[in-house]
Amino acid sequence: MSVGRRRRSRAASSLASAPTAAAVVFVALLAAAGSWSWWAFRQSHIATHRIETQHLRLAAAANELRTEVAGMLQGQTSYVLYDGEGRAVFEAKLERVDTALDALTQLVDTPSQLALLAKMRSEVGAFRSVDTHIWSALQAGRADAARSLTLGPNALTATFVGKDAEVLAGQTSDERDAALARVVSRLRTDMALALGFGAGAVAGVALLGAVTIGRLRRRLRELDAAGREAITGVRSLLAGDEPDDEVTRASTVLNTLVGRWQTAQDRVDRDRTLGAGFDRVSTEAEARSMVADALRELVPGQSVELLLADELEPTVSPAVVHGNLPGGPACPVPGLGSCAAVREGRTLVFSSPNELGACPKLSGRPYGAVSAACVPVTFLGRPVGVLHVIGNESVPPDELTVDGLQAIATHAGHAIGEARADALAGLDLDLDV
Repeated sequence: MSVGRRRRSRAASSLASAPTAAAVVFVALLAAAGSWSWWAFRQSHIATHRIETQHLRLAAAANELRTEVAGMLQGQTSYVLYDGEGRAVFEAKLERVDTALDALTQLVDTPSQLALLAKMRSEVGAFRSVDTHIWSALQAGRADAARSLTLGPNALTATFVGKDAEVLAGQTSDERDAALARVVSRLRTDMALALGFGAGAVAGVALLGAVTIGRLRRRLRELDAAGREAITGVRSLLAGDEPDDEVTRASTVLNTLVGRWQTAQDRVDRDRTLGAGFDRVSTEAEARSMVADALRELVPGQSVELLLADELEPTVSPAVVHGNLPGGPACPVPGLGSCAAVREGRTLVFSSPNELGACPKLSGRPYGAVSAACVPVTFLGRPVGVLHVIGNESVPPDELTVDGLQAIATHAGHAIGEARADALAGLDLDLDV
């Protein structure tokens, strides 16, 4: 009798405490929903402020660069027209351009922004290189040659830098709008989740209270069985293979991350090595030799060629040939205007000449069907050649190889373009003599 009274007493106590517990849970869930909403608003405010601040700083830095570039060209024009007077003022303006580029370096972070910044640095480097010839011409008494270089190549280069800075400012506005749209979308999602969470809490707690009161006695009778089942389940989980599976998955993820990091590091090291090598060349022949060495290391077992166009001739000819075919890939393209990769201004990769959209010049090769990659080679935005590599059909170059070919094409275009510009400037000075 005493045991039955104790059980009924515990059941009555549970029935009395059920509404209180439901109310406590209800308040706790509503508080969690409110905290979530406040956190979402707070995070959206912080993100919006950060995006706006970054946009204003980057746009201001881009506009500052445009102003300094205009002043740089004006300063050069002034000292050239006055036979060297004011050279110190021009050098000070050139230093301000470098300072503006350094300021942009601290602000850009997206791939497109970094690419534009690298292009502007290359253009300023070309401007500085031509200025060396301008100054030499003035000191040699060849004012007409100096004026031609100032009003021709350097004026065009300064225009390119100004337009690139303007494009960068425009990209900044577009990326700001896109980032703000993402913040607003995330805020809406968080608020919808918070409202849904709160509504679900209200409905769930109300249902829980109603069901608990009606079913508490039966649940008490089932408590022992549920407890035994829970203990059995825990023991089964602890004795199973789940821990080993988790360790295996964690190890796989870690190995993948390490592999990606190593790949990225290899790309950085390779680009640094290529840049250092090409910085040491001073003639087009040396640049071609450097291209051959780089291709021999990147694609040792594949046939590849560098096709270059002369400034005075529209046709292209193989400047570098490497691989297991004596004549190289032997692309039949007659000129840069006929190359699809050059016309589209991007790298093209094909698995087979028979695939839909493949370059028609891949068909009919004497060695049969092949895969291919074509990388444009440019200098200051103008095409000077194309890098063409072939391989077995249906086995196109992988992403890492294509990335290496693009790095070689970028450095080769800059080195060959500067060597040709130096040679042309030297020829002008000889003709003036």
